[in-house]
Amino acid sequence: MTATAQPIYKRGISQITTGVTRVYKGWREKIRARKRRKELPQRFREWAAGASLTEREQLYHGLPEAAQAFTAWLAGLSAKETKVFSQRLSSFCSGLNFELSWLADLQLDNDPELKQAVEEAVVLYCLAHWKATQVQGDLKAFATFLAWQDDPSRGKNRELSQKLFAKLVEKERISAPPPELILASEEERQAHVVQAIRQVAEEDRQAFSTILKEVSL
Repeated sequence: MTATAQPIYKRGISQITTGVTRVYKGWREKIRARKRRKELPQRFREWAAGASLTEREQLYHGLPEAAQAFTAWLAGLSAKETKVFSQRLSSFCSGLNFELSWLADLQLDNDPELKQAVEEAVVLYCLAHWKATQVQGDLKAFATFLAWQDDPSRGKNRELSQKLFAKLVEKERISAPPPELILASEEERQAHVVQAIRQVAEEDRQAFSTILKEVSL
């Protein structure tokens, strides 16, 4: 093999290896996701058993305030937003073998016990939906960070690493990279960035989450 052909040959092998690695990682992630879905029912049962639901006093004592906040939130929705929410609520009801119209049209008034059960189910769904709307920014940031943790070197995650690192330096949560890092390899620089980000996330998750929302939303 000639000296000229050798680098081309090596590049070809490198490209093939990279391609195979990407396919393998994609296949591996699909297997892991499928396994997690199969295990979810059992993990949920274990969570519910250990969640001490009957002892959630803060949740239950806060229901009156949550109900007031939900009522104010609902009143502030536009006509389009109200329609979307009503459709979701109606789908929830239909999935449990009753219709939202039974309440809206007063069709359950002659059966007080059944009416109460249906009302409570609807109210609890409404409060759950409202509660989730209040933390959408936090939820999106959390999902973004989970995806980043799976593979910080992936395209969008790599970009997020750069933004996060710059913002953390700006906020003085971490030190600027040492001068010698400029001469390091790309892999070494990336490893330094990832390690610094993970350290802040472990030491002060609340502050980190605030910064993460700033750069990812």
